Amino acid sequence: SADALAQVISGGSYVLTADIDLSEVDWEPQSQPYGSPKDITLDGQGHTISGLTGSADQYSSGLFGIVYGNLTARNLILRDFSFERGPVSGRSPRAGALAAWADKGLTLENCVLDGFSLTASDTGVSLESVGGFVGYAYGGSNCVLRDCAVRGTIDLSAGEDASLYCKFAGGMIGSLRCRGIQMTDC
Repeated sequence: SADALAQVISGGSYVLTADIDLSEVDWEPQSQPYGSPKDITLDGQGHTISGLTGSADQYSSGLFGIVYGNLTARNLILRDFSFERGPVSGRSPRAGALAAWADKGLTLENCVLDGFSLTASDTGVSLESVGGFVGYAYGGSNCVLRDCAVRGTIDLSAGEDASLYCKFAGGMIGSLRCRGIQMTDC
């Protein structure tokens, strides 16, 4: 359920037992408190999380905001995620379907992203990094991507009378600063 999914940010290992449709849910991405990293492992078992829409002038856009621990996702399908962004002053916002920011390490195995869009809703919308799965991956450990795919489109656009600037953008990860990177069959 959406309520159970919201608890994943607190850390631990989780397994999806069914598809989750977030199209009718007012989702706000949760972030871990700074200085309190918790590792997250999410095994989708081939299930789909779909229909996530988000708007607001918040720092992080994604299923999760900032994950300060290691983030591992396996066997997961993310479908039809869309975000609308306004300007955020004094910060460098990030966005990704799974997480806006993974701080200590990232492992994605057998994950699929099928459809992701981000639309600027005002003038002067500036983003530090936008990625299909993760906006910004940073950490002292390795980043591993195995058997992952981005299907459909990743659409970054500005609405009428709006403007969008993005410093880094990538199909899987917007900006990657890990000690080592291993990408296999992606």
